[in-house]
Amino acid sequence: MNTASLESTLRESFGLESFRKGQREIIESVLQNQDVLAVLPTGGGKSLCYQLPAVVKNELVVVISPLIALMKDQVVGLRRRGLRAGCLYSGQSLDEKREIFASMNEGGAYVLYLSPERTQKEGFHQWLRGRKIALFAVDEAHCVSQWGHDFRPEYAQLKVLKQLRPEVPVLALTASATPLVLADISRVLGLQKPSRHVHGFYRPNLYYQVEFCADEETKFQMLTQAIRQTPSGRILVYCGTRKLTEEVARELSREHEDVGYYHAGMNTAERTEAQIDYEEGRTRILVATNAFGMGIDHPDVRLVVHFNMPGNIDSLYQEMGRAGRDGQPSTCVM
Repeated sequence: MNTASLESTLRESFGLESFRKGQREIIESVLQNQDVLAVLPTGGGKSLCYQLPAVVKNELVVVISPLIALMKDQVVGLRRRGLRAGCLYSGQSLDEKREIFASMNEGGAYVLYLSPERTQKEGFHQWLRGRKIALFAVDEAHCVSQWGHDFRPEYAQLKVLKQLRPEVPVLALTASATPLVLADISRVLGLQKPSRHVHGFYRPNLYYQVEFCADEETKFQMLTQAIRQTPSGRILVYCGTRKLTEEVARELSREHEDVGYYHAGMNTAERTEAQIDYEEGRTRILVATNAFGMGIDHPDVRLVVHFNMPGNIDSLYQEMGRAGRDGQPSTCVM
């Protein structure tokens, strides 16, 4: 496909005027049916690299994604643009699943999001063998590697995709990966001579601030001050435990009406409600553990606060990366 055609699809289907750094090269490699290993900064537009090929090829793209919140967020965004997409996850009704399969069976461009666990089911393997598929995309691909910051055992079994359908290209995407992790991703997924696209992490619109706090009281005062200095846009506050997440949300609610919280200890309905409230603006300040945020793409997060230090630098980078995705000045405080 020539450059003008890609630009026109970008405008017509996604409402974007130009590609971000690295996107075009990654998409061109995918369209040439190559396996691709890509590192783009958080907020660098990784999802476009598999969504646009679905439209260009007018076929099914299967995306492996680690979090239900991430999958739902992406599906909502695509459907708003009039593009067909769906996700399969535990907790869905049979009717919801049937509706997704019926839509896919109509043919044409479709982006299907799945958890890594679902790819291991025998029923899925049978279904996969008989489908016309343009691409497998593995999002947050560092989860494949035991050296990555968010290793998940189910990700290590994703080489089944290449075993079942060796002719379908695989796109492995991550925002943060050392050379050791990149080599591991390529090996574990069984990538064949992958085209590598590694781009830098620097984002000039983000202001990074690290503060030493003598005690919890000082820490909370700094948090409330940072929130007061952020009168518009969304705010994310990351805490290290579920208990602390709820405590901080409760304290902030004394001064602010639009505070919510999110952690893995909540049931599916509670997490869904918290996410929708944040998406639709009823919640402006969301206090969360690291269960929330991977791949979440809200353009106007103006402040990300780490109330506790994350376990490693990769996690810090991933979570700070929620800020300022629209390119406007935003603040990250630890």
